[in-house]
Amino acid sequence: MIMKLSEQVDFSKAFVVYKLPNTSIVRIIHQTDNKLYEDWFLETPGFYFYPYDVKENKPIVFPLNQSKSQEFLLNSIIAFKNKNLSYEIINREQLKKEHIFKVEQAIDIIKKEKSLQKLVISSKIEIDTKNFNWENSLINLMHNYDNALVWLWHHPSVGTWMGATPELLGAYEKNIFKTVSLAGTLPVKQNEPLIWSTKEIQEQALVTEYIEKKLKAYAHDYKISQPQTVFQGKIAHIQSKFSSKILKDTLNKLILELHPTPAVCGLPADKAQKYITQIEKYNRKYYTGFLGLFHPEKSYLYVNLRSMEIQDSNKISIYAGGGILENSKPDKEWHEISYKSQILISCLSE
Repeated sequence: MIMKLSEQVDFSKAFVVYKLPNTSIVRIIHQTDNKLYEDWFLETPGFYFYPYDVKENKPIVFPLNQSKSQEFLLNSIIAFKNKNLSYEIINREQLKKEHIFKVEQAIDIIKKEKSLQKLVISSKIEIDTKNFNWENSLINLMHNYDNALVWLWHHPSVGTWMGATPELLGAYEKNIFKTVSLAGTLPVKQNEPLIWSTKEIQEQALVTEYIEKKLKAYAHDYKISQPQTVFQGKIAHIQSKFSSKILKDTLNKLILELHPTPAVCGLPADKAQKYITQIEKYNRKYYTGFLGLFHPEKSYLYVNLRSMEIQDSNKISIYAGGGILENSKPDKEWHEISYKSQILISCLSE
């Protein structure tokens, strides 16, 4: 059966469309009413859209007992190119100056605050578009980023978000909990070797140490893989995998202990969050939160990276950030968020 994705959803209702990494199944969860269900503690089985900071935005869940679902093969969905689409980054040069200044502030703070090891600094990139089509862009992402969770989430009372994230916050099945420490970013260039700097290696090691410390409080035993290079399109990261046995009634507590990880916030988390708010001066909303299915028997939750907020067919906001250490280079950090945002920008016009 060949079908159009847009014919399967209704924007007057709440729904999420997603494809898990390395699968060919596209799933749609439709909430059967438009109530805004909130759950701070992951106590309701359902699909979660959890914010970066619960003091600023509400954790939203589509409860499974208030939802119905569909499944399709990706190859059965019609894909078109975004014809006649144009886009322009608003105030690009000003945005560059502002981001570099944020990074300089973060470096100064880290140097002064000896207990502060890392800050993750982000920016919101606003884009004017013409003839933007969410359906074509989402399918492009699904085809081009097979090893990421690719998704579009919508609630009439909150808005519409779309993204492609490679970072697993937590997967659980049969008492086995899995997660990753993902950090460090380099562009992949043809015929050029990838050489990780001390800064990127150190940044990923900090995330690994943090997750290991959290797991020790919940896991009967755990395994950690050696760091390895992983790819998301034309971007590379350093990743270590964790696997452990935990009791299912501790799963929600462990997830909330891990969030926000140093990969999206910093170390120590409470102090880092305070300085991030001071430096960024904007509400991240659901960017660097997490999303996915939570159930005591089987769960998969991913960190909300590489995401955009769709205002309408003429305006979108892309969120991107990077980890800042004492030895970070401000110009390089701007280039990093530029090629991270390009993952989403490229899907607009393919």
